[in-house]
Amino acid sequence: RQELQAAISNAFGSTAPPLKPGNFYIANQTSGGVLVSVSPAAGATSYRVYQSTDGVNFDQGTVYPSASNLLNTLSTDTTYFFKVSAINGNGESSLTEVLAVKPSVIPPTVLIVNGFDRISGTVNTFDFIKRFAPSLVKTGRTFDSCSNECIIDGYLSLSAYEIVIWISGEEGTADESFSAVEQQRIANFLEDGGKLFISGSEIGYDLWEQGTAADQLFYRQYFKAQYVLDDVDAYTISSVSPG
Repeated sequence: RQELQAAISNAFGSTAPPLKPGNFYIANQTSGGVLVSVSPAAGATSYRVYQSTDGVNFDQGTVYPSASNLLNTLSTDTTYFFKVSAINGNGESSLTEVLAVKPSVIPPTVLIVNGFDRISGTVNTFDFIKRFAPSLVKTGRTFDSCSNECIIDGYLSLSAYEIVIWISGEEGTADESFSAVEQQRIANFLEDGGKLFISGSEIGYDLWEQGTAADQLFYRQYFKAQYVLDDVDAYTISSVSPG
């Protein structure tokens, strides 16, 4: 929890390890290079970037002095997974979520957004992107990935992509499935013709059952959904033709 880390940092001052980096994103540079970036973390003197090709087994990490680093030695035939920490002389911060990319010289058309931050009352491994990235690779599409905070704070724009895949997980009333800012970003993206795919289990309950009138309007107008009830105790789904 960032608030607890901040409290520790305030209590220990100059002897505290750095806070966890935020606004994590990975973006293709259409040169075969990949930008792995976080916003500067309080107390950090450098950053450790961990790399994997399966999202499970990571290397020991490479230390960089900067919060944003262009990696030019990656293969365009491989999907990579990354996570980042901040370090200083007192220790290492907790890790960011896992994000993924497949280096390409073709401009990416898809953005994967990890919006699953909830930790209470759920099991969050912060690596659910490993369930999505391989399927995208099979379609031949190029993609970038980011934390949802990057969308909120404007580090990346949804409008730069044709398709957005948003991982909501069990994000719900405790953490807000979609904040007012996120709703506006998504609404603008869809109004401009963007295509959106969202996965999550608490979205309707949060936006409709527990939501404000503005939340409900967004849910119906942009997600084109009708809330029925919470916890239907069923695990099957069927599609309908667009109309």
